[in-house]
This record gives sequence, structure tokens and C-alpha cells, in this order.
Amino acid sequence: MRVLKLAYLSHGWALALHDKPLVNDHVQAWKFGPVIPTIYYAFRPQGAYVLEPMELVHKTPMDQKILELFGQVYQLYGGLTVRQLLVLTHTRGGPWHQVYREGGRRIVIPNPLIRDHFKDKLKKTNQDARSSG
Repeated sequence: MRVLKLAYLSHGWALALHDKPLVNDHVQAWKFGPVIPTIYYAFRPQGAYVLEPMELVHKTPMDQKILELFGQVYQLYGGLTVRQLLVLTHTRGGPWHQVYREGGRRIVIPNPLIRDHFKDKLKKTNQDARSSG
């Protein structure tokens, strides 16, 4: 679940900062939060706990900005517990909260909704930094 949450957060920040999606897959609203299905299915055979290193094949070279973004996202969120990540991605009024319906399956969370949510987070962070500095 940690990988799924960190992937979603990376996707959101990629949309907000670079106006580019992290993956060419739709983010979906599942019961336990936003999920990028291709990432879910890549890790599913490992089970709940990844004990062995996995080799993931990436067919195209990764943009340096995206690699840096991964590092920044991990620095910000990597130390959070799964529970904290769950709370963070289920924010009231956030993209998952806006589209998820109990019992609904594979509900797409539109990228513009995710992008705008993360742009709002960035704007608030910048405002907070200006007011405290």
C-alpha cells in the first residue's frame, strides 16, 4: 500500500509542477484510496510485504525532473506510516473523496482534478512559507 500511495503522490506532484502525468494510466478511486492500476498489478504478486528486490522494466528513459521529483516525494512522505499516507490521500474534499462512492469500482479520478488539488496544496504551502518568513 505504501508504494501505491507514494506513486499517487508522485503523480499528483508531477501534474502540479510539470503539467505531465507520471504514468499513462488512469488513477482510480478504490475503497482504500487512489490507485494507479498498472502499479498495483505490478506489485500484486509480491503480496502485502515486498521482501525481495523487484526488477521493474521501464521502456522509456526517465526525465531527470521526474527522477528528482521521486526523491522529493520520498523525502516528504517516505517516513510516514501507511496509516498516515492513507489519511493524506483520503483528504476531505480531495480528488479521491470527490469521486469515490461506496461499492463503486474502478472510478476514474480525472487528472485535472488531481492536478488542481496538488496545485492548491503548493499554493497553500507557498502562502504559509511567506507568512511565517
